[in-house]
Amino acid sequence: MNSDSTLATAPRDQVGLTEDPTKVQAAMPVITAPATNVASRRLSLLTTIIVALLGAATSLPAVMSLDGAFPVENLSVEMTNRIRARRDDPIAWAKERSNRWTSLYKTTASCLGVFGAATGAFFGLLLAFPHSSPTTMLRTTLSGSLLGGTFAAAGGVLEAALLMNLETLGLDPSLKTIIGHAVGWSGMAAGLSLLLTSVRTDSIGYLQRLISGAVGGALAALIYSPLSAVLFQLERSDMSIPEGTLNRLMFLTIAALFVLIAVQRPIPIPNKGSESETSDSSLPSPTTVSTPTI
Repeated sequence: MNSDSTLATAPRDQVGLTEDPTKVQAAMPVITAPATNVASRRLSLLTTIIVALLGAATSLPAVMSLDGAFPVENLSVEMTNRIRARRDDPIAWAKERSNRWTSLYKTTASCLGVFGAATGAFFGLLLAFPHSSPTTMLRTTLSGSLLGGTFAAAGGVLEAALLMNLETLGLDPSLKTIIGHAVGWSGMAAGLSLLLTSVRTDSIGYLQRLISGAVGGALAALIYSPLSAVLFQLERSDMSIPEGTLNRLMFLTIAALFVLIAVQRPIPIPNKGSESETSDSSLPSPTTVSTPTI
């Protein structure tokens, strides 16, 4: 009788009615300090604007010197006479088109390559600064410069090829340039997306960043074209590399800003499998209570 009264008045934790301590510990949220390495960083909007301005401003002198460094090669006297004598001469026109294509792709690729290298270098540097070691900062800076410059130059070649092929469609020059810029700036987006994917440990994949960066480049092209038409009416903007110092600075800044924002904050791609797993995991798990042994 005494033992029964003791059992009845004993605290619950003495008769085995408490939850399993290991399960209680597993259910408790784990609080970790915020990561400060390069793999977890994403630049703020203000820092992203600074990177875009630095990339545009530092590459502008090189862009101005490279634009015009590859003039269209003059046709020979024989080819010129053939065009004058017969304007539908396919050989002469093919040679003239080839000369213009060579000048266009060299100019566009070199200018966008320098611009992409500068933007990628500052982007990689500020991704690692100030919480990473000097070695990591140097590595991300060089990687950003190499990837940004290489892929941006490749985008410039694609843009030049597209612009040459669009000539035969009779499109409006502004529309043709918007399409060309969207393709050209997607090259830099591909390089910066690869940089972010290589240094970040989140679940965002390269393809998702690339698609988002391409969309950002298209939006930049759509915004730049009407702005340049209003602000710089006396300078040609319907070219792969526009005219005018301030016009070019705005051209490069808008491109860098929209691409950088897009690759860091990519468009979410819904995943049905992950959504179902998330919804299942959000449900509370039943608590196991041990029964007393009498």
